[in-house]
Amino acid sequence: MQVCDTNKGELKHMRNKILYFYIFIILISCEYIPHRYGLEFNDARVEVGLPVLSENWKYSKTYGIIGVETGGGSWINSDFDKDKPYYFGKSIIYNEDTIIRESNSYIGTQRFTTLDGTLREELVIAYYFTDYIDNWNLEKQYYSGEWEYRYKTGRKLDNYNFYDIVYYSITREEANSLLVLWGLQPLPETK
Repeated sequence: MQVCDTNKGELKHMRNKILYFYIFIILISCEYIPHRYGLEFNDARVEVGLPVLSENWKYSKTYGIIGVETGGGSWINSDFDKDKPYYFGKSIIYNEDTIIRESNSYIGTQRFTTLDGTLREELVIAYYFTDYIDNWNLEKQYYSGEWEYRYKTGRKLDNYNFYDIVYYSITREEANSLLVLWGLQPLPETK
């Protein structure tokens, strides 16, 4: 009986070591991406014409991106006046250690009420660093170096006091016009 108790203790000790090892690996991997594509990635952003990441923005890992077998994360601007247009945040999706896309979100002034609540118009500007097939979006193909500009607003539903959310693909010039209209910094020139 004494022998079994000793083996149980050793097994429990070994199990705890393995558990601590996995926790350590998870913690390291969670820190890797924000540093790899955080402030240290600003030179690459400037090179392609994306806005740089601000030092005071907070990072949060994104889980379960639909249709993407990758990871993701977002940096959120916590320093804004909610009653004015503002630069909301920056999101990335990546596959292992390769960045696929970066999106920048801006919130405008128009408000509209949907069945889900009151929302504001939004401009999302994305840049693709690598080729990508968006399985969630009817398998749309994006290519390395491609830009995407999407404007989200409300469309009044007939005979209702609610709005439907609609998305429009717009040009870089139209995106910059919206940013200037909202009093925000337009996109840097592309090289």
